[in-house]
Amino acid sequence: MSAKTIFQQPYPGFFIAANRRPSDQRHRAGLEGIALDLPSGLALDLAGNLSIADGVMNSKLGRILRVEAGTGRVTTVLSNLRQPSGLAFQSPESLCFAESGANQIRCVNLANRSVRLIAGVGAAGYSGDGGPAECARLNRPSGINFDGADRLYIADTGNQRVRLVRFGEQVGVQ
Repeated sequence: MSAKTIFQQPYPGFFIAANRRPSDQRHRAGLEGIALDLPSGLALDLAGNLSIADGVMNSKLGRILRVEAGTGRVTTVLSNLRQPSGLAFQSPESLCFAESGANQIRCVNLANRSVRLIAGVGAAGYSGDGGPAECARLNRPSGINFDGADRLYIADTGNQRVRLVRFGEQVGVQ
């Protein structure tokens, strides 16, 4: 017996399946949906739209998808990412993500799709505590979250640490 999770509400007519075997009756029946390769992060915005970080197992390229609440319409927010994982909203228009394969944390402006670097030089390592977050070395960051004071917490998985980025006058990592 195998288990499968089907996402149905509040996205009528939409399902997400990580398993794309031809024997999947729902997939062959032509229901709307999208197959995921390596879902590794989720975030809901205030309107109920679902963002999904989806890494691709057979290559280094991944993507971030957006599922519109109510309609189930799927759009690609970003692609060609190196193993995207944790997602968190910094603001309603700014979705941040850990890019584990690039050892960085970045944010995308959902209105114009511009991307900005928050933390990480792009090479694995451990350094930068007390300095600018953009100059810190991270090692396979996987999860992120913001608190109510606009501080970013990073699960720096490869370094077995939780790192803290404080925004404001000087962005820094602890």
